[in-house]
Amino acid sequence: MKRSLRLAKMNFQVGILVAIALVIVLVVLLFPNRGLNPLASRFVLYGRFDDVAGLKRDAPVYFSGVEVGEVDSVDFLPPGSDHRLQV
Repeated sequence: MKRSLRLAKMNFQVGILVAIALVIVLVVLLFPNRGLNPLASRFVLYGRFDDVAGLKRDAPVYFSGVEVGEVDSVDFLPPGSDHRLQV
């Protein structure tokens, strides 16, 4: 086999290895972080409160000490409602 063919084959193999390594790094960095698992089932819960004491969008939500989600929005309810805010 000519040297140039061996070099081209080796370059191809190194490129494939680098691509696989990048995919693994992206999966490790993105999916476990803040619940970004594409295979997990998702649902939205709403809570109505009179005071949320500085709660902001993207704040983590904990259940039994485990982070289970994040706050999407904090909205004011129309006057006359039982509560003032919807989270």
